[in-house]
Amino acid sequence: MKIIFIFLFVSFTSFFYFSTVTAVNPSDVVINEIAWMGTTASANDEWVELKNNTAQNINLDGWTLRAADGAPEIKLTGVISANSFYLLERTDDSTVPNITADLIYKGALSNNGEDLWLYDGNNNLIDEANFSIGWNFGDNTTKQTVEKSSTGWQTSKDAGGTPRAQNNQQDV
Repeated sequence: MKIIFIFLFVSFTSFFYFSTVTAVNPSDVVINEIAWMGTTASANDEWVELKNNTAQNINLDGWTLRAADGAPEIKLTGVISANSFYLLERTDDSTVPNITADLIYKGALSNNGEDLWLYDGNNNLIDEANFSIGWNFGDNTTKQTVEKSSTGWQTSKDAGGTPRAQNNQQDV
């Protein structure tokens, strides 16, 4: 029985390890949505969503999401599943109710704008969300997020955006 368990454990972990990709091309993983203004519950309830546009799992260990001004700088861990989303919530897992975060981070996004860079484990720039001169999408009053579409960035259709789900409008 012990040998069967060891065999199954090694088989499962080997399958998971070898079915996860570490190197990607730009646009394989993108910064997909940003709740820079927080939520209706709290302005501190910020979150960021990444999207895997490939048919393979991608290992995010060693990846970094950082702002040009140095804060926040978020060390990513874990795996973003194929054609799926990775949700980063600020401070705790209650930021987005009823949706489990993939990672909790510290540090606030500036309401005056941010230039966010996504780097892989080899420090290659994978994606950028440049709002350094201000958040020209999203709405602080209505709490509509900024989301990526096939034509660029736009304001989400509804307050609160679409964490861990397809964007309301044209999604990439």
